[in-house]
Amino acid sequence: MDLQIIRARHATQIGCAEMLRASDRIGISQNIDRLIDPARRADMCRRMGRFHFEDGAAVAARLIYQHSSSTRAVQGFAQQQQHPSPAPGEPLIPSN
Repeated sequence: MDLQIIRARHATQIGCAEMLRASDRIGISQNIDRLIDPARRADMCRRMGRFHFEDGAAVAARLIYQHSSSTRAVQGFAQQQQHPSPAPGEPLIPSN
């Protein structure tokens, strides 16, 4: 489940964003003031610049490729003793 509120809270806590819920009308002017402050915006950009994001699909494809060449696939089954099939009309369990 995508919990956007949790991501927004985290981004706010680490100084990469400002968060204001629809029900928080009292804090609108303070949030806008912080967002238009050049020093605050520069700090937010600096903090966000520390993150490095990769393409998740490319990472997954690379891992699959690496593991596929390092793992040996075994085909078939282990050798088992072969018992001849009974001829038509013969009992399945031989009587001695």
